[in-house]
Amino acid sequence: MCVIVWRWAPEQALVLTLWANRDEWHERPTLALAPWPEHPDFIGGRDLKAGGAWLLVDRRQAAVAAVTNLRETVADSSQEHPRPSRGHLAVKALQQSGFSASTEPFEAYAGFNLIVFKTRLKTATYFSQSARSGLRLEAGTGSIANGRLDAKWPKQQQLEAAIDLAQGLDGDDWLNSAWEALSNQTQPDSLELPDTGVGRVRELELAPVFINTPTYGTRQSTVLRLWANGKLDVRERSWSGHGGQLRYHDVVWNS
Repeated sequence: MCVIVWRWAPEQALVLTLWANRDEWHERPTLALAPWPEHPDFIGGRDLKAGGAWLLVDRRQAAVAAVTNLRETVADSSQEHPRPSRGHLAVKALQQSGFSASTEPFEAYAGFNLIVFKTRLKTATYFSQSARSGLRLEAGTGSIANGRLDAKWPKQQQLEAAIDLAQGLDGDDWLNSAWEALSNQTQPDSLELPDTGVGRVRELELAPVFINTPTYGTRQSTVLRLWANGKLDVRERSWSGHGGQLRYHDVVWNS
């Protein structure tokens, strides 16, 4: 599960600003942000259990794809056979020029939200099982978590306000604002939380921007900027530990 916020400005020099948290079980093996050996133009972290990605950049195409789980009730998510990893959708969205439900069987996957930005084509598109051919994302600020595209959970509202405020900052001030926003563990009012079928206690655990529980939590925070000329600045903060023992390791990629 994740939360992603962006500012999409296809007609400006700074085309895309994106902040994201990836939430996962602590025990799930992961590779940090790096070029992919078999796809040297791809930059991103990697899920070692299933081989997919939660957020991936194609340097050659100046494109970005990111995926979140669509939180489902137990009844909706039960299946006799294992489903393919949703992380593969981010990879395929960058590999296939005509990516949509016509090229990929969306029904095979558990619920997902997929966003794809292609800066040279000036397109931003949202895919899900209900948006099989893709929906155009408008210029401006947007976000997605683990609900539908039109949902605005408290964590999304917090991040949208933060990324808007940060637009007037430069350099380290801008970057520090991003890390501060993504590490926010503030618990929102319980009356503002959605009911996604996981129970009230779990809803509360998953409500903050930064999730911190003994077995599950925010594993990676990503800050990305992509310019119209192809310049890329992407930074990943990998988190380990939980409670008061949180530690992080930063990776920076510029081109």
